Amino acid sequence: MYKLSYIDRLYKLLAFSCFCRYVLNMIRHENSRDVLMSIQPVIGRRVISGRKKYECRRSIFRKLVNRIYLYLSSPVRKIAGYFVYQGYMEGTVQKIWEATKDKSAATETAYLEYFKNTDKAFAIPIDRQTPGFLPPQSFRYVKSGFYGEK
Repeated sequence: MYKLSYIDRLYKLLAFSCFCRYVLNMIRHENSRDVLMSIQPVIGRRVISGRKKYECRRSIFRKLVNRIYLYLSSPVRKIAGYFVYQGYMEGTVQKIWEATKDKSAATETAYLEYFKNTDKAFAIPIDRQTPGFLPPQSFRYVKSGFYGEK
């Protein structure tokens, strides 16, 4: 019977692992959605400048997410950029504040006011943010419901 060497077994395991990652990424890509997230213009400028590294929210997505587009609310009313979604942190309001206070670009008072009447907080890391949004020259395919219709 043929016996695989340690290196051969390691190579096969690595190849299988890479294949599994490829398949999982394909499944994630096929089933994931992009999110359009509204934020205040002053907060958007902090994200784009790199000063804000976490977006704290009272609720989180229930579906697989690929990218998060940042929509700056009134008076700007435009998409300012996007970042690749890497997951989120979940915890009590106080624990999330302790973990993100140095990179959330918010005061503790404003943070606590936002989370008043809730026990749970979510923090979305903002990594590799891509400023700007270039509309296509002609058109671009988007998934159904991109603009809110069902």
